[in-house]
Amino acid sequence: MRLLLAEDEKALSKALVSILERNNYSVDAVDNGQAALDYLEADNCD
Repeated sequence: MRLLLAEDEKALSKALVSILERNNYSVDAVDNGQAALDYLEADNCD
């Protein structure tokens, strides 16, 4: 499963990505809401 993580705090984003990947998720992280909306419109995640 591919997930999209939208978090503007870099350290928190990195930690969350690490935890999710250790639990066998594929994660794409973006740092703002507009980037998340653009990513979703491109239909790149589950």
